[in-house]
Amino acid sequence: MRESRKQGVELITSSFQILHRPQYNHLHSLGSYGYCDHGETGTVSFESDIYSFGVVLLELISGRRAIDDTRLGDDQNVVFWASSVFKDMNKFKDIVDPLLEGKYHEGDLPKVVGIAARCVQKKVHRRPNISQIRSSSTL
Repeated sequence: MRESRKQGVELITSSFQILHRPQYNHLHSLGSYGYCDHGETGTVSFESDIYSFGVVLLELISGRRAIDDTRLGDDQNVVFWASSVFKDMNKFKDIVDPLLEGKYHEGDLPKVVGIAARCVQKKVHRRPNISQIRSSSTL
């Protein structure tokens, strides 16, 4: 295994509990619910990693957990909850963690929410790759 691939697997392993099944030549995720694609086959891929990144970004923006059992309905899942504002830039402030008390650069908010929204899209082929995220995240 090439060194960079080995390091990537170690990184994934530290973030998610991963079970490698050589007979199928792919990885199965045993990671936390809420960070994985809904409807996911259980296979770890670059696309599922991008989805997970989007979930973490939404957690950082909102101050909410990926899954919060103390809330009801779609409000339990940070992706479902936040998706209601993705199409209206005027509502982006509605998902910002109130503990930030407005101490963030408002001009960066559309960019950061936009990155998160693209990462958690249901259609896998519409998600950005890491290079696109990196180039669009220069704040």
